[in-house]
Amino acid sequence: MPKTITIQRETVTTTTVTTTVKETINMSSDALHSDALWEAVRTKDRRFDGMFWFAVKTTGIYCRPSCSSREPKRENVVFVESPEAAQKQGFRACKRCNPDQIPFLDPSVELVQNVCGFISKQITENPDESLSLEVLSEKFTVSADTLQRTFTATLGISPREFADAVRLARFKDVVKTAGTVSEAMYEAGYSSSSRLHEKATAIMGMTPASYKKNGKGAEMFLDVSESALGYVLIAGTARGICAVEFVFDPSSAGREYKADMEEATFSYPPPPQFSAWRRAILNYIESMTEDNNQAILQLPLDVITTAFQAKVWSALRKIPFGETRTYAEIAEAIGQPKAHRAVATACASNPVALVTPCHRVIRAGGDISGYRWGVERKQRILEREKRK
Repeated sequence: MPKTITIQRETVTTTTVTTTVKETINMSSDALHSDALWEAVRTKDRRFDGMFWFAVKTTGIYCRPSCSSREPKRENVVFVESPEAAQKQGFRACKRCNPDQIPFLDPSVELVQNVCGFISKQITENPDESLSLEVLSEKFTVSADTLQRTFTATLGISPREFADAVRLARFKDVVKTAGTVSEAMYEAGYSSSSRLHEKATAIMGMTPASYKKNGKGAEMFLDVSESALGYVLIAGTARGICAVEFVFDPSSAGREYKADMEEATFSYPPPPQFSAWRRAILNYIESMTEDNNQAILQLPLDVITTAFQAKVWSALRKIPFGETRTYAEIAEAIGQPKAHRAVATACASNPVALVTPCHRVIRAGGDISGYRWGVERKQRILEREKRK
């Protein structure tokens, strides 16, 4: 049996780092985050022991991810960042897996936790300092290739993507109390307004200045529906669709979206035009046919983009139904053959799933990865499209 240690104050750093990992991934994608944690529970993956815990609402018990007990129903499971958090919610420790004790972590997971903690601390305390792969590899005395491979295999995102998420989360925390958007921008470590604009507008669905105003003056419509691919959140204005996102918890997703837009007016019932857009999206999820695909490609969008994102997203919408392209091929298509990494970033920041089909972009070797709403969901979409 693995050697264990009782959770004491020394473990606070670990759980704090874990909380940071979870919060930043959740900010980028609720679906990606929940799917990753659930997959760890479903496969009883010991690598995640000590990184998070799960609790079952119907039994009142909390466990570690590798617990050998019978698999619970997904809808009854909640994730927590520490045993203390589970206990505060009234859950009791499982007597089979003893979740109030944690095993020594897999070395690769411990490395990733330490890197996450360092990135988070640097962005908070020294936002102007570089967090390049070379800097991180030197800090943790491991090769850049090994660090990149280990980090991505553990979390499903690269160190750079994690840093982007932490930096954007930092910006969102400070912008509403900062004197100006520029002050918040520099406090979060953005080197230029164009870089902030590129990262923020797609994920938040508006300019940084508008976010500071909490969507003030905008009339919006919001719907969360169950579909064959899970719950889907659809938001828009009179001008067009602002967001199409896959979510796990429909009630919290709607609240969180409205909280980000607390100065916007959410109208209900939505106008017939928005309802028609919603039906077109849900129809496509239900039946992925060429005709339904053409229908969602015709939907108007109300999403602010950079010039580069606009080129990439336009190229994505030209990928034939049932086919895929590589990041390099998209870079070639927009006339910037060396920009395949920037293309990947633009795909990851796409706020309107399916309508702009970023799921149709894969790696050169055919590997399916890098989807904001979960790799398994991306695989399912591509399989269904190809069958049609």
